[in-house]
Amino acid sequence: MGKLRKLLPIAALVGLCALIFSLRLHTYDEPLERDLTTYAVTAHEMLAGKTLYREVWDHKPPAIHVTYAAAELIAGYGRNSIFLMNVLAAIATLFVCYSAGSAAGGGRVGGCVAAVFWTLISGDLALEANQPNTEVFMNGFLAAAFTLLVRAEKGNLGTGRAVIVGVLFAVASLYKQVVVVQPALLAIAYVGCCQPQLRKKAFVDVLIIAATGIAIWGLVFEYFFARGSGAAFTEAVFGYKRYYSSNQSHQDLRNIQGWMAL
Repeated sequence: MGKLRKLLPIAALVGLCALIFSLRLHTYDEPLERDLTTYAVTAHEMLAGKTLYREVWDHKPPAIHVTYAAAELIAGYGRNSIFLMNVLAAIATLFVCYSAGSAAGGGRVGGCVAAVFWTLISGDLALEANQPNTEVFMNGFLAAAFTLLVRAEKGNLGTGRAVIVGVLFAVASLYKQVVVVQPALLAIAYVGCCQPQLRKKAFVDVLIIAATGIAIWGLVFEYFFARGSGAAFTEAVFGYKRYYSSNQSHQDLRNIQGWMAL
């Protein structure tokens, strides 16, 4: 009976992995969203020797382009690399969700519920969740960091795990810099949920996480400036974002005013 209880979660996870693979295979020939084709072309040109942000341009941080370039090296340029990223990212996040769901008293049942929920939501066609856009990879890294936080023993990550959490959050933000909001909120929750006598340690953990993230972004800046494309990187990832968000806000405001006029 004990062996059966241990085998059931494994069987459930294997079955969910097979389901994810089958669902992604079913939509293998689905028309690709424009962001995906942009990332694929940019990565392809990077592998051909072009400089990101200076010779090939996009306003996203570099992690998504590096990911697509790695997938192309493994599976070639085209749908096979898209499929590979799609399946691997979804399955990796599946196991992370199981780990998070089974923490804090959730047990195997909680882990399986979290894994099932992820499998269903990750294949939502209306959300385009079944295509490897930046959010797919962000989800994996954010979920992994969240898992370490909820599994912290007595509200204390320790230096090593705090650094790992910082790395995971930083990598997620290198797919889309807006991700800094989620780590900030999770840090507040982490400190707030600790017992009062442990909050000082929790606060130190948060400082380590923040310092790790800042250090990683510092290295990214240093890399691009050392290659002579620092100004292009800064303008694309931060300067253009200010224009884009402002322009979008103005457009949304005009739409609201139009609806009110009706």
